[in-house]
This record gives sequence, C-alpha cells and structure tokens, in this order.
Amino acid sequence: MKTTRLIRVNIVFAISFCTVFILMFSSCKELYPITKTAEGYTFEIDENQNATLIKTDILAETIEIPSEISSYKVKKLSCVEEAALVGVSLTGVFEGNNVVKEIIIPEGVVETYGPAIANCYNLEKITIPGTMTTFDVVRCDNLKEVNIVDGDTITESFSFSDCSGLEEIYLPKQINKISTNAFARCYSLKNVKFSKNVYCIESVAFQGCTSLTNIDLPDKLSEIGSNAFQWCTSLQTIDVPSKVRIIESWTFDGCKSLEIVNLPEDLIKIGDGAFRDCVSLERINVYDECDYIADNAFDGCDKLTICGMKGSYAEQYAKKHNIPFEKLDTTIQLSLIHISEPTRLLSIS
Repeated sequence: MKTTRLIRVNIVFAISFCTVFILMFSSCKELYPITKTAEGYTFEIDENQNATLIKTDILAETIEIPSEISSYKVKKLSCVEEAALVGVSLTGVFEGNNVVKEIIIPEGVVETYGPAIANCYNLEKITIPGTMTTFDVVRCDNLKEVNIVDGDTITESFSFSDCSGLEEIYLPKQINKISTNAFARCYSLKNVKFSKNVYCIESVAFQGCTSLTNIDLPDKLSEIGSNAFQWCTSLQTIDVPSKVRIIESWTFDGCKSLEIVNLPEDLIKIGDGAFRDCVSLERINVYDECDYIADNAFDGCDKLTICGMKGSYAEQYAKKHNIPFEKLDTTIQLSLIHISEPTRLLSIS
C-alpha cells in the first residue's frame, strides 16, 4: 500500500512539475501574429519578424507605403478580420479610402490579400513593385494609370476587375499568365500590351471589356480559358496564336463586332457557344485537325460561312447545321529560288 501511495505521489509531482514548466515556457515565448500600431498603421508581426499592414488611419491624396515600419520589413497588405453572422468579414487596409489618389507600393512587398485595395473611388494611379507575386486592385472606378515595375519574381495571380476607368496597361516580363477575372468588366480598356512570356489567359480574364477593339496575343500563348473574351462587344479582329489547340466554351460569346477570326491549323476543338451571337462574323477557316465543334458554337452567326477542306469534318458540320460552306483555298505560291553563288559551268576539253 505504501509503495502504491508513493508512486501516486510521484506521478502527481511529475505532472505538476511539467505543468509549471510548460506555463513558464509559454509565458516566455510570444504567440504570433503580434498586432502593433505605429506611423498611422496597424500591422501584424509574424514569426519571421515581417509586417503585414491591416489598417491605416492615413488620409492623404498620395500614400507611399513604407518598406519598413518600426524596423519590421513590410511584406503584405491585408485586412482586419471581424466576426460576422457567417464566418468572418474582411475590411482591407485601404478599402473604401476615398481620399487617396495615388498609392505607391515599395519593392519588397510580395502580396495583397482580400480587399486590401478595393472601392477606392478616387484612386487614379498605383505603382506595383516587381517583387509582387499576388495582387488585387478591385472596384477602383477612376484608376487610369498602372505602373507595374519590371521584376524577376513570377507574378502568380493578379486582378484589376471592375476598374471601369482603366484604359490601357503594360504587362512586364514577370507576368506570364493572365489570371481569372484579371480585367473583367474594365469597360474602358482599349489597349493591352502583353509580355512575350504570356502562355495562358484564364477564364473570364477580359469578360465585358466593351471598349476593346483588337488585341495582339503573344506567340507563346497556348491556352485561352472559357468566357475569356465574352461580351467584348467592340472586338473586331482576333488572331489566335498557333499553339492554341482548343477554343473553350463561350470564349468569344457575344462579340457582336467580331468580323475576322484567324484560327490556327492545329486547332482540334471549338467548345459550347464559343462564337455564339458573333453577328458580324462572315467567314472562318476550320482546318483538318479540328474534329469537334459544339452544336451551339455558332448560334446566332447568321452571316457565317465556314471554309474548310472538301470532305472534312468542317464540311459535315456545316451541312448538318445549315451553315454555308466553301472549299478552303490551299493554293501554294512558289517563290523564285535565289542562288547565292554563281553556278559553275564545267567545260570538257
């Protein structure tokens, strides 16, 4: 009995000692993130001693975000999280700031999260560093000037959706993919200059860009997502690069001014509603590699003639859907052969 009681006492003592040790250790170690306030910002410090700005009291027409705050490097722009009826609500660090006209983000910042820059109705200009991997600028109606600095860090995703005043943009080399919703409903967008590295345009990227009349797609482009140019009602011409093999569903749906479409010879598929209601489209070349066209791909294209090879799938499709068909002219014009060196004549003596 005494031995059992002694064992119990030792166990209780060991548990008590461990509890005290854990409490002492925990009191010495800071729990991250740590929230601080300085220089007009509320920010969170992570375990790497980097700062994420979540709120500001600064009201000025030009805001130059600091690269460091209280000796902490600023890495992210984010939001204040508050409890809501369902989940949490997010309020961005600059969300709803109607005083600021220009925001300058310094080198070293890598990310914006959620509505960090949103509903800034008087924002006209923003500078984005080459270090950014993810950024969103949303519903800033008067934004007209975007300066994205050239960098070596690949931009993984970005968006200027619902920035209805944006008229043109230059995309530097680190942007090799146009993200989902990137320019959706940018109603004033007229000119987009791609970097040559762009290989993908994701879904809904330019949906509703009603001022876009033409767009020069880069040669490396191999993927165009569904609804990518849907309702671009002023778009007149499009040259689809040679590496694109599929026109996805609803890609050019509702492009009512589209007159000229040049499809690549290696295209294999045209998806649902891809050219639906392209009422100005008169001719389209469909080559032998294409072996699938959705039944509704050209719904509403009442002026359309499909051009293809005699006996091809394109001809069968045209007949099935009562679309005029013309044999594709495959005449190859031979050029003169130029001899760079004079021909030597051999004489027999």
